[in-house]
Amino acid sequence: MGIISKEDKLRVMGEVVSGIALKVANEEISAYEKAQPDLIISADTKNTVQQRAVSELMFRSCYFKAAESVEEQDFRDSIENWIMAEEEPKLRNMCISNLKELVAKDNANNCENLSFSEKCHRHIEEEWKNIRRL
Repeated sequence: MGIISKEDKLRVMGEVVSGIALKVANEEISAYEKAQPDLIISADTKNTVQQRAVSELMFRSCYFKAAESVEEQDFRDSIENWIMAEEEPKLRNMCISNLKELVAKDNANNCENLSFSEKCHRHIEEEWKNIRRL
């Protein structure tokens, strides 16, 4: 194939980073949904977490250092290995934090629109769930 150009390095970097960031974000969203089956995560929340994951990993990719003369597949492999070793745990933690924050914000917004009796009913349901967990 030959040595990859600087322009192609940027293209490949964007493809790999976006692909891995979306994969990690979707895995964390699925895990959060399984751990919290009573919560409904809105499409906007999912989309926000995905966008933040791509942005964060794209930003962190500036720390990646590759060899000057390298073929495209070797470049792809080195990016993927670097992300998996150095950045994936940080990205997963960021996704979890964002999910918790956004879901709490959604729930708070939903509670503001409830009547007094609906708020009481929701509070009783939450207390009952807490008691059953004990």
